[in-house]
Amino acid sequence: MLAPSPNSKIQLFNNINIDINYEHTLYFESVSAQNSFFAQWVVYSADKAIYVRENGRIRLPFTADTLIGCNYLRYQNTGYLNRWFYAFIKNIFYINDNTCEIEFEIDVIQSFKLYCEIPACWIERNHVYEDWVGSNRVEENISIGEYVVDSESKAPFGPDWSVIMYSSFNPDTYEPSGGSLINGMYSALSRKEIGIIHITNAGASWLLNATEKIKDIVENHADKIEGVVSITLSPRELEGETTVRTWEIKRNPKFLGLNVNNNKLYTAPFYCLYVTTGAEGKMYDFDNSTTGDGMGSITFNLESDLAPVQSVSAIPINYKGSPENYSEMSIMTGFPQCAWVSNSFQSYLAQNAGNLVLSSALAAGQIIGGAVIAGGSGGAALPLGGGMIVSGAMSVGHILADVDKASRIPPKVNGNLTGTALFTLGEKVFHGFILRPRDDYVKIIDDYFTHYGYAIHKVETPAIHNRENFTFIQTKGCVVRASANNEYEACNAAARAKIGEIFDKGVTFWVDNANVGNYKVRNKPLE
Repeated sequence: MLAPSPNSKIQLFNNINIDINYEHTLYFESVSAQNSFFAQWVVYSADKAIYVRENGRIRLPFTADTLIGCNYLRYQNTGYLNRWFYAFIKNIFYINDNTCEIEFEIDVIQSFKLYCEIPACWIERNHVYEDWVGSNRVEENISIGEYVVDSESKAPFGPDWSVIMYSSFNPDTYEPSGGSLINGMYSALSRKEIGIIHITNAGASWLLNATEKIKDIVENHADKIEGVVSITLSPRELEGETTVRTWEIKRNPKFLGLNVNNNKLYTAPFYCLYVTTGAEGKMYDFDNSTTGDGMGSITFNLESDLAPVQSVSAIPINYKGSPENYSEMSIMTGFPQCAWVSNSFQSYLAQNAGNLVLSSALAAGQIIGGAVIAGGSGGAALPLGGGMIVSGAMSVGHILADVDKASRIPPKVNGNLTGTALFTLGEKVFHGFILRPRDDYVKIIDDYFTHYGYAIHKVETPAIHNRENFTFIQTKGCVVRASANNEYEACNAAARAKIGEIFDKGVTFWVDNANVGNYKVRNKPLE
């Protein structure tokens, strides 16, 4: 059998920037596009070479020094299979002044990928073709460091505050309270606004109507003071059972002072809302909200419960699929409670006046069977009850002793002067803080996404060209199949297995050889 004529073609290239470790390779849409690219970059070629075997060595009529800059080749065994195979040049050996030997290794991606099919498999990471804010929310296994505040918002209540008195009597008429409905429930207490406080930059300014009302009760209606349950401050904007105000917090389109390339950084946990009451806080995810202008703003209904112990709720609306999500609401308590002083002796005299007027009669008589027997024959008997005979002197002594004891009781402080620290600063209000990582962590995370895309964690067909310049893909359990219109041995089993391993390890496909490894190049998602 005659040996075939040496008719293989070999072409050599330098500065092909893909690597033998398959961290970086080139993307081509078709075999023709691949051929056209490499045809432009041939630096040396040899025709009529002997048959070239995979992963072997080949001798060429060039000096070793001449080819020292070459790092890549392709060959075509025209007599057997009219297609190009691509390979990495590993070493160039000197044979003699006119001959060198090249050691090479087949590039399975460039040689076989276009002749294979990769069905749907598990995708670990990928550069996505859609990167609008909120479109990619799969959890990332990456440290975000500590949060800093990107922007701040305050709930819209204040600076006007109602001074609310809860009492067993009507503060206007001093008649017993007839009760009322508060938040749909019956209450025996009267709830009345007795004044207003306006907070200025210099502090709190009290309107006199509240002060005068408390003073009038203490000085002129001492018998009523014990009926005051509490005097508290309530946001005036939320007064009334049906009064609801909304508070919208918008997601910023950009971090303040930072340039971010990957919009996943504008989603939780890298970007989130923290609402605090001053005592505790709650985290919110903008992407769980369906209100706003498409940027995922979060809107709260602000509602007061109108109870003696005042509280205000911030209820997210259209959040996590609920029109009013009470399970995610934030509740602010600890509103200022006012303190007032009552004259204990005056209260005693008012409450015991009926008994004390008897002291003059008791001075000259006895209490017999519940009646006061006057010392004179014209005196009237005053019923007391008790059925006992008591010495008049003893009774008077006891009463006088009680009066003396009451006169020595200092004024009583009612209520508690609490919750004033934030209030006097004008900060007794819900605060919404948009949080993000520190600047250095933002850059670290952004660079990571730029290099390796986003976590995908779903089964789909691997995409190797989602971005204009480079696309990273990493799979798990990738299985490569020969194309249905495959040429004879165009993609053998060993090559298919190797390609699967490369995809599982992770590989970046670059559109332009000149930009391989240049992550500063623009890389927008394809339209």
